Amino acid sequence: MPINKDLLFFSRFCDHSMGVLSTLVKANLRDNFMLICIDDAKVKANLPNYVRVVPTIVTTKKQILTDENVLGYIQSKIKPVQEEDISPFSLLGSGTDQYSFLDDSTNLNVPSDSLQNFTLIGNDSHIMAAEQVDNSKTKLADTALDNYMSSRNADDEAIKRSIQSQNFDRIV
Repeated sequence: MPINKDLLFFSRFCDHSMGVLSTLVKANLRDNFMLICIDDAKVKANLPNYVRVVPTIVTTKKQILTDENVLGYIQSKIKPVQEEDISPFSLLGSGTDQYSFLDDSTNLNVPSDSLQNFTLIGNDSHIMAAEQVDNSKTKLADTALDNYMSSRNADDEAIKRSIQSQNFDRIV
């Protein structure tokens, strides 16, 4: 029966191996590999002669990868994030001009909604001090940020527990 997964030989006593395992879990690629821990004496006695260092990956195409090639191979398996094309002349944010006119805008045939990001020179505008701003919005934002940070920390702990709870003593 042919193996349709890459083989990863590793040791729990090797920091580099554990880093590779962590990368696999974070990238959601763990299921693409058959993990073989070499720490058990029975496994170590039956290792193929091409496994001389850990971590070692044997690909489905029978390539043997060690050292920096291991992480390079894993990085090649991670799907790249698609970035949007951003035109250097596109309007970002609210879609209005990000500059002001020195002349009166009514003489320039400029739509009035394009003036919403600034005021004209000479207009009396009032800037509120921090004490005058409604603090309820600030408190809501602080609460939302605290909730987000708590959620992120809980996710980090779940990943750590997942890695630690995996039984890497057996062939998976």
